[in-house]
Amino acid sequence: MGACSATTKADPKAPFAAKAKMGAAKAEPKASAAAVKGVVTKNLNRVECCFREQLLAKADLQKAGKAGTMTAELTIGMDGKVTDAKADGLDTDASACVGAVLKSLEFKAGKAEVKATVPFDFTVTAKKGAKTTAKAPEKAEAEKKTP
Repeated sequence: MGACSATTKADPKAPFAAKAKMGAAKAEPKASAAAVKGVVTKNLNRVECCFREQLLAKADLQKAGKAGTMTAELTIGMDGKVTDAKADGLDTDASACVGAVLKSLEFKAGKAEVKATVPFDFTVTAKKGAKTTAKAPEKAEAEKKTP
């Protein structure tokens, strides 16, 4: 897994465009949902980076259209630091990466611990005339054996 930092940009040479869209964040206390949405939205490119990394590595994720969904849960301490973050869905490696991205986020200090749930929708669109680069492991292995 590469480093999906705040300055990570999409590779213009990639054969596809990957997008992450954040759904409605839910938080307890409820007033914190807007703050969670704001910070996560500012870091959405890092979430997309996690998805793009797995697209490059896994052919089954490269199908055009809606690639899948992921739900992330995070706990934010009163000091504004994320004390726990995990994501589930779509792909285990992408989920682990998104969890790590969320764990690195910082929020404004608050009066209470915040527990939030953030859904993501991921889509992939093949670029015109481009061929995907990843191959399913069994197909790549079969090609190696074919003379």
